[in-house]
Amino acid sequence: MTAPNGGPSVISTKPALFGRGLSAVNDPDASTMRRTKHLGLLLAWLLVGSVPLGPAQPTRGARAAPADETSDTAVEPVPFSFLIDELSLSSRGRLILRDSFDRDGRFQPPEIGGKPAGAGGYFLSLGRINGLNVRGGALKIDQTDTVNAYGTFVAKFILPVDERGLLAFSGAETFGDLVLSARICAPVLRGHERLKIGIGDMATMGALASLSLQKDSVSLQRQGRAAWDEVVLDRVDISRLAGLQEVELILKIDAQGQISGLTKIRSGGKEQEFALTPHDPWARISPDNPNLSANVFVEDLPKPRIFAIYPQSLPVEKLRELKGTLPLRIVGTGFAPDSEVELIPSGDEGGSPIQASDVRLLTANIFLSARITLPEVAAKEYSLRITTGDQTTLRRNVIHVY
Repeated sequence: MTAPNGGPSVISTKPALFGRGLSAVNDPDASTMRRTKHLGLLLAWLLVGSVPLGPAQPTRGARAAPADETSDTAVEPVPFSFLIDELSLSSRGRLILRDSFDRDGRFQPPEIGGKPAGAGGYFLSLGRINGLNVRGGALKIDQTDTVNAYGTFVAKFILPVDERGLLAFSGAETFGDLVLSARICAPVLRGHERLKIGIGDMATMGALASLSLQKDSVSLQRQGRAAWDEVVLDRVDISRLAGLQEVELILKIDAQGQISGLTKIRSGGKEQEFALTPHDPWARISPDNPNLSANVFVEDLPKPRIFAIYPQSLPVEKLRELKGTLPLRIVGTGFAPDSEVELIPSGDEGGSPIQASDVRLLTANIFLSARITLPEVAAKEYSLRITTGDQTTLRRNVIHVY
């Protein structure tokens, strides 16, 4: 069989193999026990907070009412929620850490390397995650736990590798296989939120490789040359898997530093496995690196906001020279490759918008270019509307043809 996109092969659909992370065993009761736990943790979070229980995949094209933006509109993250109900790390068959988050209020693994955690615990690198996020058998991370780091809302914590709280480890001592896994319960993916498990470099505090869950896909990536760049090594299309009940991400690194991934997905009562096995030269981490770390990272785009537009004004004669087609450059935040750009004639907000073409994301999530052909060459004002995912923003009367 093949993945839904005709890509990585489906390895297995046997329910018995869909076990608990690194200790998966052929236990016929494991699946039932997990489902009971998932129902309990969802009910627990419903009683104390919010767990989105809308359709797993909202209708394409559905979007929030546009925010009527002004110059002082705050930059905010798009709402999201992830429930992690198990996290584990092992090296060469030896379990280093497994946390099922069954101890309410404790953001600390129960044991590390078979010993009581003692001073060892998760190191919060970015964000606001603490014991209050652990309740009902899951670690809940949502937009309120993130911080704005260079235009993206993020949260990140590092796993300890011994009971003293040591975070860094050597590839030479752990690869072959080093296995990091996380299981996410009932993910509802609406926008550009991502949950990543990965290996980082403690010396630079940057990412090296990660396996991530986002809307419509699971992907394996290597860090690019710039901090915000990623080289996608392999990808599984999960857009046709409706009603995700459980997604397990498993990142593996062999003795030579070769990166691979496996995702186990339960949806619609069916359990499947998909392998991510890149052959790209980038799919490798040097075993000689002594400063590695195992990380969990969540990132989310801000709601789209518009800071500046060029041109904001031009004479009718200039528009006529351009044959009615206006090149736009837009600076803001919350932009993505799927962002839509539209102009709306002022005073006609209920009319049909004018769609832009050739929309390009130029820099991270902050710079868009587009071309838009106006229906008439005449003096008029226009409002600018940008939609990213299901989030829409509107700046009124920002382009003037005179």
